Amino acid sequence: MSLAAHFTRELKISGLYYNSANLASAIVEIGKLLDSRELSTDDVVKCAALMEKLIKVEPLTPLTGDEDEWIAVDSEWDMNLRCKRVFREKETGLAYDIHAKLFIESIGGKKRVFNDSNSRVIISFPYTPKTEYIEITDNK
Repeated sequence: MSLAAHFTRELKISGLYYNSANLASAIVEIGKLLDSRELSTDDVVKCAALMEKLIKVEPLTPLTGDEDEWIAVDSEWDMNLRCKRVFREKETGLAYDIHAKLFIESIGGKKRVFNDSNSRVIISFPYTPKTEYIEITDNK
């Protein structure tokens, strides 16, 4: 079975084919493109892993901190072009990963993941973005 046919079948079963037609159409088109390349299953899996990182605007190799990686956000901050969760303070030159720590809180049986001012961590280069997930427990 072709990838496009598999994608279509699964999207129909999930209801996304009908409820999110634009999204489903894009996914089926990607399947058709991959089919046209006649890639091995291993190559398709590698492609999916690479695409996940690229779509999330995550780097494939460590960030270098070189000047050409930055764009001005405002008068105080630059943002890394290769990883939009990394910022540099213009005055000090310090770089931060604003999602280095994410917090997980359970409320009424549901989990909520969030960041706050404690999520930001000073980094040095070369840097490979990573996230530490911290479970918040009720100490009552």
